[in-house]
Amino acid sequence: MKQQIKKRIEGFTIIEVMIVLAIAGLILLIVFLAVPALQRNSRNTQRGNDAARALAAAQEVLNNNNGDMATVTSANIQAAIAKPAYYTLAAITTAAAPLAATNGTTIDSIIIYRGSQCATAPPADVGKAIAGTTRQMAAVWTAEAAQLRCQDS
Repeated sequence: MKQQIKKRIEGFTIIEVMIVLAIAGLILLIVFLAVPALQRNSRNTQRGNDAARALAAAQEVLNNNNGDMATVTSANIQAAIAKPAYYTLAAITTAAAPLAATNGTTIDSIIIYRGSQCATAPPADVGKAIAGTTRQMAAVWTAEAAQLRCQDS
């Protein structure tokens, strides 16, 4: 009598292993591409939050001094704001109303322009401060990728 040989199937085929490795590689690629973008967006959000807090502190200084715009100084704002999360207090400064073509910041500073508002048009000026009414203020900062951002009171 012939002896029957039973073939036992155990383990994975090379095709199955390659498919699993390809899927794992795609997942890792997505994670490595997404994480830096999420971190960058988080830092930009924090910069915006700090600028809003600095602008609120400037408005508080203005209100506490009966609308005297001369009291809105870097020292007074730095004294009024709690410790910013991203910026150092020395990086928050004030300036007079700028010309739209000349205002800007570095990525590690906020400038609060007195007597200013944020430009909305033309598109080349969006993110810059322009002249506004006496009691208006605009905070200008730079996000990553050198994008100028502006927020006004």
